[in-house]
Amino acid sequence: DWHRLDLVIDLLALPGLEGLRLVIIGEGPAGEGLAAQALQLGVQHRVHFPGSRRHDQIPELLTAFDVALMPAINAYASALKLHEYMAATLPVIAPDQPNLHEVVTNGESALLVPSGDAVALEAAVRSLVTNPELRSELGKNAARQIEKLGLTWRANGERVVKCAQQLIDERDKPNR
Repeated sequence: DWHRLDLVIDLLALPGLEGLRLVIIGEGPAGEGLAAQALQLGVQHRVHFPGSRRHDQIPELLTAFDVALMPAINAYASALKLHEYMAATLPVIAPDQPNLHEVVTNGESALLVPSGDAVALEAAVRSLVTNPELRSELGKNAARQIEKLGLTWRANGERVVKCAQQLIDERDKPNR
């Protein structure tokens, strides 16, 4: 519920957005309600629930996405999915909140909207639907930003190896 995917399903029913499809990867307690909402709005054929996937399958799945959406997120989280979207060069629409400002800049590496704001979310979606150049630019900038910040799996692995090596070196030092 805290992801507010209900807002995205509502968007699918709006005029001018009939060509959009929503893919919700994963499972959770909100799934049944989201499926019922899609059915009630008559957009069930455009909402896809492929279920949970292994982590190593996510990058391949993201290649089918045109836009990555995060309508809402906890105020204390640093969303792994945001990093994965950015690394996949996807344009992202995410909540405008301090914990994400550490990673993204509005209009440069993502479009930020007030968390849970359906009107702002709609405007951001429409701007990306109608502007492929903006989608491309945001995606490229996002990938550069995630690389610059060292928030890739490779950079994380390198930090772990460096820490481990420092511990080994410290252990092997002669006592003084």
